Amino acid sequence: VIDVFTYANYNDVRVVHVDFELDVLFDEKVIDAVAEITVERLNPGADILVLDANDLTVSAVEAETGEGWTTVEYAMGADDPVKGSRFEIALPAGAERVRVAYRTSPQAEGLQWLAPEQTSGKVHPFLFSQFQPLLARTMAPLQDTPAVRMTYNATVRTPPALTALMSARQDPTGERDGVYEFRMSQPIPSYLLAIAVGDIRRAPISETIAIYAEEETLAAAAAEFEDTPQVETATEALYGPYRALMERALYRASLLADLVRNLFGERRFKFHATDLAIEKREVKEIEG
Repeated sequence: VIDVFTYANYNDVRVVHVDFELDVLFDEKVIDAVAEITVERLNPGADILVLDANDLTVSAVEAETGEGWTTVEYAMGADDPVKGSRFEIALPAGAERVRVAYRTSPQAEGLQWLAPEQTSGKVHPFLFSQFQPLLARTMAPLQDTPAVRMTYNATVRTPPALTALMSARQDPTGERDGVYEFRMSQPIPSYLLAIAVGDIRRAPISETIAIYAEEETLAAAAAEFEDTPQVETATEALYGPYRALMERALYRASLLADLVRNLFGERRFKFHATDLAIEKREVKEIEG
């Protein structure tokens, strides 16, 4: 099966991990970023890495060789209204990591910037993402297709008064200091990347589940999800511990996304986003 909605050459060179440095700039409605991308060469003769990009302004591209980090040639193709641009990077012999410095666009389709008056608290701005089905490429240069699954780490810098969340593990007891660290060790497709930044508070509703929302809506949000621990208990009784269940669910969700694309072609879907997130703390690793 060929994914016609990506430029990526993932059958030759495949992205397996990304380390992000993300600086969230509300005044300009952009993210200044560096993505350090680890790849696997499936074709030993491949000498380029092809990524998807959409409205990204690239300032530098490097590859890591035996001599350290070296500037390499790259080319950003013409913009397609659906697919964005083909982002081609020269890949020197032996290089397994490339580093891209870039900035997102204020008009990035996958990033929603809310002014303070659009939030419940009316004091601080808010950012949230929605990357399905083809919009992760508006936040980062990636192989933006369900055919590719990757792990990622991220450091996110925000105004000190705000909290950052991502679709990855974090320290739920960490201080609100404007610097947040995340780790996703389970390979995921790019559309499962997510980020939210705002005056977000946390309310635990069990030992393993917590709700995140603005303070003005936190109690109501926690009440709405108060039955979630019972659902977790019932589900684990049927299918096993949460960690193993989520790994299977992520895999099945990726297969479903592939099926939807094959069935509906260029048809695109809109989703409703909320300022609410459910967070699961890390549980014991399941061996085997």
